[in-house]
Amino acid sequence: LDKDGDRVVYFMLMALASYWFLPTFGQLMAFISPNVGVAVVLASFLQTVFGQVMGFLQSPPDIPKYYIWIYWINPFRYIFQGYAVNEVGGGKNYTLDQCGKVEEIPGDLILQQLFEWSFSQRWFYCYAVTIIFCVTASVGTMFAARTNWLKR
Repeated sequence: LDKDGDRVVYFMLMALASYWFLPTFGQLMAFISPNVGVAVVLASFLQTVFGQVMGFLQSPPDIPKYYIWIYWINPFRYIFQGYAVNEVGGGKNYTLDQCGKVEEIPGDLILQQLFEWSFSQRWFYCYAVTIIFCVTASVGTMFAARTNWLKR
């Protein structure tokens, strides 16, 4: 963890947003499922799909066009991208030693060439996680209220 003030604040905000979102995601799966078994299967399936298209295993141009939309709505993408660009980008340089040949590579160049990510967009990632949390919490609350109403 870099100890610059803005990077530490960003890390803490993303950690809070992650801690808010992840339980809310689990609650949403529980509320929209008829039983625990279905909730576990649904959450596992969605996390597997989200993991495949978050940008680490396939860069966005390599993701097939028929499911690129999952990349854009993927909450885990915004969480991990935010952490990655906060730590790797922003003017940091990394030393690469290949067979005795040492060179400095900017972190921003690594992010851009490997993932097409930008350090300048890191606050957008934090906002996106917060907005997705709000939407997930709202939908989960709607389903929870509906479930309680149906049990009466």
